[in-house]
Amino acid sequence: MNNEFVLKFKFKKSEWFSCVFYSDFVFTGRLLRYLIPVLLLIFVAGFQYFRYGNVGNVIMLFGVLLIYIGSIIVSFLLTANKQFKEYHANEEVWLLNDTGVSGKMFGEDLNSVWEDVFKCEITKKFIYLYMNALLPIYLPRNAFSKEAFDFMVKKINGE
Repeated sequence: MNNEFVLKFKFKKSEWFSCVFYSDFVFTGRLLRYLIPVLLLIFVAGFQYFRYGNVGNVIMLFGVLLIYIGSIIVSFLLTANKQFKEYHANEEVWLLNDTGVSGKMFGEDLNSVWEDVFKCEITKKFIYLYMNALLPIYLPRNAFSKEAFDFMVKKINGE
């Protein structure tokens, strides 16, 4: 068989941010790891207030909590914005064929065989092809024709 599908698409900034948030925070479990200190600080603040009635410590702990959450948000926004400007502001072209998937990712040419797909995560708007446990290829679902989508699913499943 000689199947070949060309995907052309352009990310919007909001789409890129949602892709990065999902893949970096939700799928990898990083969001849960960031929430543990938040919950701990809330517990300690509640303990300080209800056990000792110490409002000053509660205010201080919530200040620390806001700084912690703010630093995570700012770090995420700066990183995602830099990636978008440098690599994803222009139209992207990806090729799906019998051997694998190829395109440009973070300025580098990427050619991967279907067997290298570690995991495929399909959502309503995006398809995440993980080549390792941390780094996915982001492909908008609307860039796929029905035939290209079916072809990709069959190849990932080893059919």
